[in-house]
Amino acid sequence: MFILLMGPLVNLALWAVAGVLTPMVPAGDMRAIVEAFAYMNLFLAVMNLAPMMPLDGGRLFHLFLQTVLPDGLVYRTAGGVGLIISILWVPFLYLAMLRVGVLVLFLPSVALHWRMLQGRAAD
Repeated sequence: MFILLMGPLVNLALWAVAGVLTPMVPAGDMRAIVEAFAYMNLFLAVMNLAPMMPLDGGRLFHLFLQTVLPDGLVYRTAGGVGLIISILWVPFLYLAMLRVGVLVLFLPSVALHWRMLQGRAAD
């Protein structure tokens, strides 16, 4: 589980370092780059924790479900949540591009989450 948290934790650490450095950088292009770097790492940390496969958040969600649900419901629940988020992902990406100017080219697998919802293995 610790390995799954490393990606988001590194992004959060880079966000924090860039946030501390931003006031120390003189105004101008370099400051804008440091601010963009900070926001991008925060965005990546949050995005990576989305509870859908194959992101770290999907694997963490699956591990959490294994502790609270019977084995037969784990894949179905993770698949259902992942399927809903996968379908909502495209409008979210479009809004993020319009609102923030961030273009993310990651499309989660609807077919994978559909198979999980049916109770078949994720891999």
